Amino acid sequence: MDKIHALLVAVIITVGFASVYSFYLEGDREAVRIVRVIDGDTVVLEDGRTVRLLNINAPEKKTFASQEATDFLERYLNKTVELEATDIEKYGRTLGRLYGPEYMNLGLVENGLASIFLVTDSERKTFYQAQQKAVKSGQGMWNHSDYFGCIDSDIDKQEEYVFFRVECNSTLVGWTIKDESTKTYTIRRAIREDFILHSGEGTDSEHERYWDAGNVWNNDRDSLFIRDKSGRLVYYESYGY
Repeated sequence: MDKIHALLVAVIITVGFASVYSFYLEGDREAVRIVRVIDGDTVVLEDGRTVRLLNINAPEKKTFASQEATDFLERYLNKTVELEATDIEKYGRTLGRLYGPEYMNLGLVENGLASIFLVTDSERKTFYQAQQKAVKSGQGMWNHSDYFGCIDSDIDKQEEYVFFRVECNSTLVGWTIKDESTKTYTIRRAIREDFILHSGEGTDSEHERYWDAGNVWNNDRDSLFIRDKSGRLVYYESYGY
C-alpha cells in the first residue's frame, strides 16, 4: 500500500508541475525594449531578437497606409513593452504578442493599419470583428475607393478560381487582387465585364484571366481584397471566420 500511495503522490506532483509549466509557456510575458521598427508588423528588440507580430499582416513597404502602420509601432520606439512569445517562424523571427500596455497587435487592426492573418483560434472572433469594423468605417488601409462596392465575387476554393461581377465605370487597369497572405494579382489588360480569375496557369482571354500563382485560396479561411491603382479599397470579402 505504501508503494502505491507513494506512486500516486509522485504522479500528482508530476502532473501539477507539468500543468504549471504549460501555463507558464503559454501566458508568460517578459519586459523588452524596442530599438528598431522594420515595418508595421515587425520590430527589433534590444537583445537582438526580431519580433513578427502574431495574427496580423501590415501593408508592404511603400504601399498604401504602410507608413501609418510603421508610425503606430514607432510610438513605442526605445520604450519598454511586454512580449508574449509563442514560437519561432521559418525566418528565425520570434512570433508574439506585444503589449504597451494595450494589446498592440489588436490595436493595429482596430485602427485599420493591419489585416488579420493566420489568427489563432482563441482570438479569431475578436480580430475578425475588429477588422470588420475598420473596413466598414474606411479607416487607414481600408480607405474606400470612389469605386467601392462596384464589384462582387464568388470564390471557389476547391477549384481555385474567383468569379467577379463587375459594375465599375473603369477599365480596372492597375487594380490589384490579393489574398490574406502576400499573393497579389495586378490587372494589366482592360476589363469591363464579369470575368473569372484562375489561380493557376493558362492563356488569358477577354473573360478569363490566370494568376499563375498555384493554389491561392485556403480551404478553412481566407480573405479577398481588391484595390484601385491608388491603393484604396474597392472590395473586401472573408470566409471561414
